[in-house]
Amino acid sequence: MKRKFAFSIFILALAAALVGGATIAFFTDENTPNPVFFTAGTVEIAGGEVQILEPNQTNLVQGGDFSIDCFPGNPCPPPFPPPQCPEDKKIVYWCVENTGTKRAYIRVKPPDGDFIEETAVGAGEKFSAQPWWHQYLTYEWTRLLPIVTELIAGQNKHAGWVTVSRDFYNFYVTYQTENGWSLMETHVYAATKNPVELKNNEKAPGRYPYKNENHNRATEYTYIIPLNEVYGLWPLQDAYFVTHAVVVKGTGWSLNNESKTFWTKGEDGWYYYNNPVSPGDRVCIYFDVDSLDPDKDYKFKAEAVQASNNAINMVWQNNPFK
Repeated sequence: MKRKFAFSIFILALAAALVGGATIAFFTDENTPNPVFFTAGTVEIAGGEVQILEPNQTNLVQGGDFSIDCFPGNPCPPPFPPPQCPEDKKIVYWCVENTGTKRAYIRVKPPDGDFIEETAVGAGEKFSAQPWWHQYLTYEWTRLLPIVTELIAGQNKHAGWVTVSRDFYNFYVTYQTENGWSLMETHVYAATKNPVELKNNEKAPGRYPYKNENHNRATEYTYIIPLNEVYGLWPLQDAYFVTHAVVVKGTGWSLNNESKTFWTKGEDGWYYYNNPVSPGDRVCIYFDVDSLDPDKDYKFKAEAVQASNNAINMVWQNNPFK
């Protein structure tokens, strides 16, 4: 028998002339359309039904071009068991349409949970005053023993350990989490250039030469980096490492990889669509969730604000685009 999960949609109207919203309605994982509409002045949005994608579901996305990690189309290979690809993992998605006459910004907030996401780094020396995680490790060319340092999350939380070691052929950078933390993303800078000398646009983790942005809550991961990629033709010099990570703890809702290009999480917990949505266009947001309780009601929230007249900054003063 197919289980039903209850979802409620709540969209708050903050200013009638600027913001669109909706009232509470309930949804299940059944494929029965049950849209919610709201009109506020010149801004109108419609929220469709909430959908659940099961791990073995073959029709992952209706009318979309998405490839979901650890699901059919990009299956999780046998050498990588849970937590990299947990069996009970689900993807919940919700689509919101701009049914008004104005271009609008849209933001969505998933149900509350005890899920925590933090930036983390292997503790070392600072190479910039801000942000706090700009810390690096020095592997002296004469060093024989590994470097073992604490993986710090959110400035002061112990999330595990980072080990940097080498042999005659490779460097090995290993992340190991503990205390309930797990990995979502890792980025490693490994070079003979001291990070202190990097330009500002070179310090972003996305610019680091080694990265994995799809760990799916792994608890251990190792990079194997050939020595010649770090040293070039001259191995008798020190090497520098920045071991950045995004770690999570608890159960809750995390943005699926396919949505990260289109949505930005604000410090207020809302996910903001990156561009104004034109009338008639629909945007969808996908969340990874470890488990769902059929006895619990999960509340989604969404808001829309007109794209003109600087309304986004007046109404959503903590938006990430300011």
